[in-house]
Amino acid sequence: MTTQTETGAETEAGAESAADAADRAALFAPVDDPADLPGRFMRAFNARDLQAIDHLFEPGCVRVLTPGNVVSGDGRRAATSSFMALGIPMRLSVRHTYVYDDLALIIGDYLIEGTKPDGTHVLHQGTATDVCRRGADGHWRYAIDNPPGTDRAADGS
Repeated sequence: MTTQTETGAETEAGAESAADAADRAALFAPVDDPADLPGRFMRAFNARDLQAIDHLFEPGCVRVLTPGNVVSGDGRRAATSSFMALGIPMRLSVRHTYVYDDLALIIGDYLIEGTKPDGTHVLHQGTATDVCRRGADGHWRYAIDNPPGTDRAADGS
C-alpha cells in the first residue's frame, strides 16, 4: 500500500513499487552489447516476465529444444513458459562472446536447479550456444537460441 506523508514523501511501499517499475523498465532497455543479452535474459526469466524475454529476440528467432528439434514464435514462447513455470530461478554464466560485424556467438553455462512446490527435485543444466544479430536499429537480439548447445542428438550425431 502506498501512502504519503503531509510533505508528499512516499512510504516504503511506494518506493518499492517505483523500484519494481524501474527494474521492469530496465528489462526492456535496448541491448547495445551482445555480452549483455544473457544477463538480461536471466533477469527476465527469474522475474517470470515472458514479455521482457520476447523483447530480447528477433521476430523470426528460433529455439533449439533438442538437437534437430527447432521451434519459433508461439512454440518458442511455450518452451520458455514451461521452464519458467517450474518456479525455480536460473543461473547463467557466459564463457565466451565472439563478435564479428553484426553477428555474435555467445557460449554460456546455465543451471536451473531446485525443488518444486510438490517436492520434486529439478535439474536442468548445460552449455548453450546462441547466435545474436545487431538489428538495423543498432541493438542486439537473439537470432538462434540453442540451450542444448553442445549436447549431441539421441542418435549420437
